[in-house]
Parts: sequence; C-alpha cells; structure tokens
Amino acid sequence: MAMLNIALNFYGSLDMSGTSLYPMTSWFIEQTDLMWIYVIPLIIFLGGMLVWRERDDKSNQFYDTLPLPDWMSYLSKLFALMSVLFFFQSMIMLTGIFSQVFFLEKKL
Repeated sequence: MAMLNIALNFYGSLDMSGTSLYPMTSWFIEQTDLMWIYVIPLIIFLGGMLVWRERDDKSNQFYDTLPLPDWMSYLSKLFALMSVLFFFQSMIMLTGIFSQVFFLEKKL
C-alpha cells in the first residue's frame, strides 16, 4: 500500500500547476513522512514476533547459559528490525525511480 501511495503521489504531481513537474528521487525519499503509518505497525508486529518466537520455543530459558554477552541477543534483534527499515526505505526509493521512468515515458 505504501508503494502504491508513492506512485499515485507522483502521478498526481506531474501537472500540479499547469506545468510539467519532474521531481527527483530525493523528493520521493522526503515524502516518507506518511510512510510511518505503515512502518510503525510493521515494526511493532515484527518485534513482537521476535520476542514471542523465543518464548514459544522456550529458547529464552537457556540464554543465560550461552557463552555470549547479554547484549548480543538484544543487538541482533535491533539489527534485524533496522534491516526491515532499511529494506522498506530502499523499496520506497526503487518505487520512486520506477514511477519516474514509467510515468514520464508515458507523458512524453
């Protein structure tokens, strides 16, 4: 839904003031203010899945016996959630590039 939102915003902004507008990819990345509507529930859901998967498998009971520091498991979960954000941001960027190429070729 977020990618469709970006593509439709681009298509709607082509003729904003009667002149052709050719926004750059950086304009699309700046339009991510509304994308937090999609990202926050996704991160909450995936964070809950990370925690509850350990509890369902009962693997959270032997983390203290591992020869690893405690912060290692927290850091790996943080990096997993950050990689989801990075993937989401890169998909927004690719959608912006694709819609520029696709819609501008149709218009010209």
